[in-house]
Amino acid sequence: MKFFPAHFLALAAYVTAAPASEESAPLEVRQSLPSINYRSFVSGGCSGSGTVFNSRVNACSVLPGASTRLETRPGICTVRIWQNPGCTGSSRTISYNVCTDTRNYNSIKVTCT
Repeated sequence: MKFFPAHFLALAAYVTAAPASEESAPLEVRQSLPSINYRSFVSGGCSGSGTVFNSRVNACSVLPGASTRLETRPGICTVRIWQNPGCTGSSRTISYNVCTDTRNYNSIKVTCT
């Protein structure tokens, strides 16, 4: 019988441990600029965790009353988009999967429920 070093067994236990629930992981939209591919800014893979962000600031980034709860399944989000980066004029709402959708938009409100 072979014996494994203690540090190897500890690593094996860590790797096989069940992940903690990420049901309430935050989705924070800090930036809305033209031609941003939001898939590029989703960290933590497509499990529903991570943050959508860009380093600059835009007043339209987060709109009041937006839900920011992410689910553990791939993030199906409701996205409200405007025709220009100023978040003015007409807007429309679409369904958006942050893990697979590669379309670009101007001004965006993201709500994950």
